[in-house]
Amino acid sequence: MNYKSYIYGAATLLALASCEDDAKMGPLEANMKCDRTEVAAGEKVCFMDQSTGNPARWDWVFEGGEPETSQLFSPEVVYNKPGTYSVTLRVGRGDNNSERVFSQLITVAYPGEMTADFEADKLNAYNTDDVTFTDKSAGFPNAWDWTFTSSDGITVKSTEQNPVLKFAPGLYTVTLNVSSPAANATITKTDYLNVIDHDAVAAEFGTSTSRMILAGETITFEDQTMGRPEQWSWTFDGADTPTSTDRNPTIRYSTPGRYKVSLTASNDINRSSCEKDAYVMVLPSTGLSMWFPFDGTLKDMGPNKNIIMEEYSSDPSKWSINLKAPSRHDGDYSVELSGVCKTNTDDYAVLQIANPELLPGGLQAMTLVMWIKADGAKGSRMGLFNRGRPAGAITHGPESGMGTSEHHLFGIGRLYPLVCQHHRSRERLRSQLAG
Repeated sequence: MNYKSYIYGAATLLALASCEDDAKMGPLEANMKCDRTEVAAGEKVCFMDQSTGNPARWDWVFEGGEPETSQLFSPEVVYNKPGTYSVTLRVGRGDNNSERVFSQLITVAYPGEMTADFEADKLNAYNTDDVTFTDKSAGFPNAWDWTFTSSDGITVKSTEQNPVLKFAPGLYTVTLNVSSPAANATITKTDYLNVIDHDAVAAEFGTSTSRMILAGETITFEDQTMGRPEQWSWTFDGADTPTSTDRNPTIRYSTPGRYKVSLTASNDINRSSCEKDAYVMVLPSTGLSMWFPFDGTLKDMGPNKNIIMEEYSSDPSKWSINLKAPSRHDGDYSVELSGVCKTNTDDYAVLQIANPELLPGGLQAMTLVMWIKADGAKGSRMGLFNRGRPAGAITHGPESGMGTSEHHLFGIGRLYPLVCQHHRSRERLRSQLAG
């Protein structure tokens, strides 16, 4: 038997049969229908193939739809953005294909309400920076009207959805109006964008260490100039080194007093100066018995490191301070403290003199320098002091060995009531500071 002839004959019969079937099914022609052609944003449209010629493949393309394509016989598509969109259907069977475009078939309506909003990629910028504004409006706007107005009257306009712009120096108020065929909305953000001259200089400085030190100690100054400073010229009254060109210099002060600090910052185009009177306070280390700056610790920072604070007030609200108590000096005021102070409670702080022999003159008359920290005070050394014995102060009799005390009081910040305590044989003497 000739198998090759048999196979060839069978293939020929199948081909003839297929041609006969194609002739019976008719020509392939793409067509379809949908359940609606007008929808609101976010609604769904159902499509169904209506092609002739018994197609076996479907390739849909939905302009503006989700999904954008499909190979299903009857796909469902959601339209989220207003507009008018076309649909394309391509069908196939074997080597045959047919395609049809249904132009502007689906109309998606704009909503009747809209909310305007936007944001910028930076709120503080140099005049050399690009600032990008991003439209965040809801309600499908298709037109944008931006207005940027500076405090000096400069106006910049744009109709882009997300404009990228440069601005002249100034403080800008930004207004965005958005609209569609069905709605519009406006938003204004006042003083929204601050644009600084890239070459401008606005001198400013601070310190990274305390501004109240003992004689012989140092302060590190910190340049805080805005703009583009390139040179720095410092002047330090009363300092061991009165000038510096470092950006953040560390300066030693050996002479007690209050001193002015000046900074001139500059570049090739601009310069600016900043001067602060009595900015630095230098305390005398000679004859100083104790010093509590209350800078986060309870340590004596005086030259002898002599005093131990055993406990401090846990309830400062029990105390009050009168800054205008009568004084024995005409034209001056004394500082008076009042409150409840009881032994063996935490209503007061205890200062214990560990080595009385280190005090100048032993336990004779001495000056106690202490901080009073009052709520709401600002700065590192602004405050108050009292010269002479404060009104109502308790003095020690001869049996204490301390003589009559003269108190000098400096203060800022939060109130810390204190009790001065020392040991003499087995006797424990206390003196409550009344000012």
